[in-house]
Amino acid sequence: TKPQELKCSLELLMAELQSPSKEASAAFVQAGGPDAVFRRMNAMGQHWREEAKLGCMQLASQLVALRPEIEETVLQMNQCADEQDQQHRHHGHGHGRGVCGHAHG
Repeated sequence: TKPQELKCSLELLMAELQSPSKEASAAFVQAGGPDAVFRRMNAMGQHWREEAKLGCMQLASQLVALRPEIEETVLQMNQCADEQDQQHRHHGHGHGRGVCGHAHG
């Protein structure tokens, strides 16, 4: 994804999820949207500097904080990733970060 396309996608999602109806956020959570945002927030792709300049990370953070159900899902993913990091370090498997197999949302 090009940085400008990512920014536009995040802005469109923000606009959609800001509606008073909870249907959009419920559909977003059910479709795995928080997982996609979580992975994107933790990825350092080849365009990360340009994405940072465009404010993509800030938009992603705002999107996550927009609705409690989205924020809770991403918080669970962060906790699982942290647990995996600790297990990998404890067992000498390096410092890789992965997403756990737990169901979120």
